[in-house]
Amino acid sequence: MADTDVAAILRGMMQSGNWNTDFKVAALGHTFDVHKSVVCEASPFFKAACEKDWREAKSGIIELPEDAAVVQELLNHCYGIREWGLHKCSHQCKFAPIDGECIVQDLRTLIAAEKYQMDDLRDDVQEALLMFFGDQYRMFYVTIGIWIYQEERRYALPSIVVSTVVQGIAIRMQSILHDDYDYEVLSACPDLLRDVFREVAIHSSTVRKDMVWMEPDYLIGY
Repeated sequence: MADTDVAAILRGMMQSGNWNTDFKVAALGHTFDVHKSVVCEASPFFKAACEKDWREAKSGIIELPEDAAVVQELLNHCYGIREWGLHKCSHQCKFAPIDGECIVQDLRTLIAAEKYQMDDLRDDVQEALLMFFGDQYRMFYVTIGIWIYQEERRYALPSIVVSTVVQGIAIRMQSILHDDYDYEVLSACPDLLRDVFREVAIHSSTVRKDMVWMEPDYLIGY
């Protein structure tokens, strides 16, 4: 008996590139054959690109600057075959590797989901990232923070993701200051370092506005 599972059918449509595909999505390294009826329903961006007044609608192909792995994630979401949460390797890592490669793929996907107006995908990846960021070691936060602050990516990501990483560094700042190498790595990104110290200052008991200020004994009488 033929498999009638909807996800299996959509997966077959996506992977085969057949079954009356009528649009192409070109990424860095690969071109995907897709169905307008599927991708346009999932993304206002793709819907606009398929309308008659767009150049892409006439050529039948749209070129995206993202790499093929990210575009594959976007299209998997359009076809309803993307698994919930983070990239597979992120689930498999008890602790993220020092270079953060597992998570960078998810951050790239999050940026693209925001860019191409795929709100469900954006919310899904963002929620999973925030859960994953909950308890990592200090250099994970530093490494990911530096990546986020390079090439102005912090402006393309949701602010809650950026602030969570900055807070993760700030909370661990004392141990970072006691390690010359860790601090050297962090200080190589001045913008990130500035925001980390701002976060430390905001939450420091010495600058909290709601603290009761005590006048030192040596000032009494002046």
